[in-house]
Amino acid sequence: MDVRKPSEIETLYIDFDNFFASVAQQTNKHLRGRPVGIVPFAGTTRTCVIACSREAKQHGVKSVMNVQEAKRLCPDLVLVPQEPDLYRRAHNALLSEISMVNPIDAVKSIDELVCKVQPADRKTPHILGEQIKRRIANNVGSYITCSIGFAANRQLAKMACKASKYTGSSYGNGLLVWRPEDMPGPLFSISLEDIPGVGRNMLRRLHQAGITSTEQLWNTAPKQLHQLWRNVTGERLWYALHGYAVQTPPSERSMYGHGRVLPPEARRLKDAREISRLLLTKAAR
Repeated sequence: MDVRKPSEIETLYIDFDNFFASVAQQTNKHLRGRPVGIVPFAGTTRTCVIACSREAKQHGVKSVMNVQEAKRLCPDLVLVPQEPDLYRRAHNALLSEISMVNPIDAVKSIDELVCKVQPADRKTPHILGEQIKRRIANNVGSYITCSIGFAANRQLAKMACKASKYTGSSYGNGLLVWRPEDMPGPLFSISLEDIPGVGRNMLRRLHQAGITSTEQLWNTAPKQLHQLWRNVTGERLWYALHGYAVQTPPSERSMYGHGRVLPPEARRLKDAREISRLLLTKAAR
């Protein structure tokens, strides 16, 4: 495993806040300032909210929540059918604007990306972050906001990014810098559940081993984490949490897939077969 320990900030992680709902509000002024829930399709309550705006979150609405439960918490919730093509266009526009400020290292998903901070910007990451936010607001739209985390490596930058969403008076639009010389203090305020790579099963395994906090995890030996994860991932996590830049071997994608939630009237074998052919064509393309 190739590791080195950066002495300064090298990575920034960007996560667009409430992306689907924010794009809907940016393109439709009638949705601005209102609680919005994005749903797979229109005309039914027997589905779930796949994304929601910050106004909806203030009422307790969450992603992957049943529509009926979401409406109970927020009676004024506006249900908006998803528009994948619109999200892709917004995604491409955002990448274009960000790349004019700082080169993009990797696109992690439609609403997350990571960049290497250029040497000239490493002493003033707040300025770089504000430049990115300002360019997005001016050239794409002020209703599409992002949270940004800066740190020595990708793992810590992603964690700082998530933590930044809760640093202001409202959810999102945050900016948080974790300098190597300040670590690991800020890290210890993060719960185990908020560490990328610690899922429900892994969390249970950690608790069984007596590890119930991030500080305890940080103080655990790398070989023990290797044993708990039952592979090298645990050891890599130890190095990442301790500020090392871990060079992982390149991976190849082994699976391509597409999915779609069927409306109730199409939940028959004949319709499912037709949808399956369409999804197979999209995946192959």
